[in-house]
Amino acid sequence: MGLAAYLRELSKKPDISEVGLYTPYARHLVEDVLGYPSDGYHIVKSPERTKPDLRLFDEDGAEWVVGEIKLNDDQIRITKRRRSLWARQIKKKRYIRPETVYVILGAKHTIYVCDVQGKILAGAHFDGDHVYDVVARARRPLTDRSLRLALHLVTRNESMSRSRFERFRLGHLRSGYIPLDDASLPAFEETFQYATELLLGYARRAWERLKLESAEFRKELADLEQLIED
Repeated sequence: MGLAAYLRELSKKPDISEVGLYTPYARHLVEDVLGYPSDGYHIVKSPERTKPDLRLFDEDGAEWVVGEIKLNDDQIRITKRRRSLWARQIKKKRYIRPETVYVILGAKHTIYVCDVQGKILAGAHFDGDHVYDVVARARRPLTDRSLRLALHLVTRNESMSRSRFERFRLGHLRSGYIPLDDASLPAFEETFQYATELLLGYARRAWERLKLESAEFRKELADLEQLIED
């Protein structure tokens, strides 16, 4: 059980540092609870000034979730401190990229899932004898299933779902963006190149599929013409 193992490890390390928190966070919560394989995410080994602490990848390798992990739960739970963290870390350091769909704000016993403007969409507290779903305002048993349910938006299964693209097309889901200025131009160029490569890859696969289908069709047509002649 990921959550139980995580809480057990923390109880043995009351003086754990923020950097020391990263490994149990990744192993027990990201892998065991959210379901990501080891190559489906990246968590820093030590604080990096320009990169988020946590990045979750979808099946195409896109960095669809970025995260900031702190030691103190109050930094996430108290609105004023959370907004300050968002301004200092997420916004100022430009963690949000065009492919970003959600932002995780985490601490020892807290995980919030926000949209790219900082609105809380899902979240949980798990420092008592239960998991508290902050959006549903419901107390649930202290289990992996309860935590996974509260954080359903950022699970591995959700990362493989195409439903979020439909929600985005309908305007129900905000995603990342690039404010155009001198500082962001390299990111825009990188994103344009990334989008072009994805589109070309899709076009090549579609073309190969059509060629195969065309060859099969021509064979079937030749067989039919042969039957007619006979």
